[in-house]
Amino acid sequence: MLKSILTAATLAALVAAPAHAYVIDTSLMDDKPELASTWDQSTDTLGNVLSGIDEEVDGAEATATLVDTETWSGWGATSIILEEIAGYRDYNTFGWYDLNDSQSLNEIFSGTDNKNTDAVTINFTEETDFGFYMGSRYDGTFYTETALNGGEQQALIFQIEELANTYLIAWEDLALSGSDADYQDMIVRVQIDVPEPATFGLFAIGGLCLFLARRQQAQRNRAA
Repeated sequence: MLKSILTAATLAALVAAPAHAYVIDTSLMDDKPELASTWDQSTDTLGNVLSGIDEEVDGAEATATLVDTETWSGWGATSIILEEIAGYRDYNTFGWYDLNDSQSLNEIFSGTDNKNTDAVTINFTEETDFGFYMGSRYDGTFYTETALNGGEQQALIFQIEELANTYLIAWEDLALSGSDADYQDMIVRVQIDVPEPATFGLFAIGGLCLFLARRQQAQRNRAA
């Protein structure tokens, strides 16, 4: 796995132009009334926090739609912290884990990293099934996979409609049973590196050419 740092300017060129905000599609969130409140400032609800983030896509607000996605498959990801509204923000960490070994945690952002920290890209040596985690100060590690949190949904996952393979991961940094469940303690945007169909086509062509070359060589060897 390789890890590299992107400057804010490079990230903007890749996925967005600075300026506006995210708007939550609330049609799938009727079962989460707790998102309308928080133990922080009364105005610091998840919707308000997202609407205050200065980012736009193609000159317009970006729509964040709640999805059931908890894990991903790809060749890597680019992550950036958009906001942290948490008393323990200097202790919370963020990273990724392989689905085959959820105990092996690979840190992307440390507790001292924040929304001013440059984006980080991780690159895998092969297509990998993975999820993300948040390390909390008092309650251990939380995963994007609800099952690994004892059935508790510690992260809400939103897909950005205007950007391919791009998601917001909004975390609650305390165990839900003792928290305000406001999901704005750490908000990270991730863009998953998924090979385009054309790339798979090139791999298939390359594999076919290699097969034919080996077959021809085998025929020559038998003829000799």
